[in-house]
Amino acid sequence: MGSWGSRPFRVFFCVGLKTKSLPLECKVLESGDGQFEAYVSVFGVKDSYGDVMEYGCFAASLAKKRPVGIPFHDWRHVPIAKTLEIREVPPGDLSLPDHLRAYGALYVKAQLLTEISAANDVYVGLKAGVITEFSIGYYELDAVEDKEARHVKAVDLVEYSPVLRGANPLTELISVKSEGRGLSFAAHSEQVLGNLQEYVKRASDLCRLRAEKGDAPSRVRIEEFRALHAELGSLLESLEAPSDEEVVRARAAAALAM
Repeated sequence: MGSWGSRPFRVFFCVGLKTKSLPLECKVLESGDGQFEAYVSVFGVKDSYGDVMEYGCFAASLAKKRPVGIPFHDWRHVPIAKTLEIREVPPGDLSLPDHLRAYGALYVKAQLLTEISAANDVYVGLKAGVITEFSIGYYELDAVEDKEARHVKAVDLVEYSPVLRGANPLTELISVKSEGRGLSFAAHSEQVLGNLQEYVKRASDLCRLRAEKGDAPSRVRIEEFRALHAELGSLLESLEAPSDEEVVRARAAAALAM
């Protein structure tokens, strides 16, 4: 337990399971745009701190404001994930994996802000499966302690974080969606065009700076520019070339005219 100003603050760690009895499920989806889903807290299970998060402890907090994702509980860092959906899933809910169904869990669906370098690092780690554990940071508002554990009844949930090691043995990463795939063609085109425009601007700035120093881009860079030009040229040629149907019609018209 630490403090933030005059209010006590507890960072509560939630872990992806790594035991044989409760195996971790981690499914990576090749669609979407940097989103991930995870269970970041599990109800009714005593963690290594002796705390038990009770179902309903997040309800009042979630009704007021959604938490954000930050890297490794570093409050000095700008948030790296926007919460798209968050809800308490009650015990017995059929959407839960078998090993969580008896307990219930806090489900999060979030959008990583991959323009931020730390968010992109986390995204790469999630996709590669080297980051599978999560924690939450909250202010404790109400708790009851007995001989077995401390039962947390209400909290002010502030953030959730990917971590390397936590304390609750049941929470898990559900899925990670990769950028680009699964988008409509129009949305994908808009995304690629935006990236291309940024690339062209940076390339132009590079050439200008090199020219000011009496230098030129490296041969590798020039070959990259040529390869990009060739790819775009090939696309344009395919769009401008007549279709097979148009060729057939043209030939038929020519034969009739003879």
